[in-house]
Amino acid sequence: MSLNLKSTKKSKFTESQIIGILNGQESGKPVAEICRDHGISQTTFYQWKSKYSGLEVNQLKKLKDLESELAQYKKIVTEQAFQITVMKDVIEKKALTPADKRELVDYARDPKRSWQGK
Repeated sequence: MSLNLKSTKKSKFTESQIIGILNGQESGKPVAEICRDHGISQTTFYQWKSKYSGLEVNQLKKLKDLESELAQYKKIVTEQAFQITVMKDVIEKKALTPADKRELVDYARDPKRSWQGK
């Protein structure tokens, strides 16, 4: 299940507050009254409901944490793919001596090492 929790316009309500507002309906309060109390339209209420339905505050936090972690992993994979591509290009062009190639491979295994190359 993938939720896009990013909106185009910044809401004056936090996501925790939105979930609290939506939970007001579960207590039997009419939607019109909830909307009036919080100064939102019924359209906004139902958009929030479709976006956040069934989520609790702790689940929302966990989802955001997982999305953040996924973004970090995607960045790492992108960087590694770029490094691999660059190294393949350098090696295939035979611009390096065999010793330089070994050094480059060692660098690929441990990027903390510095690569001298040509």
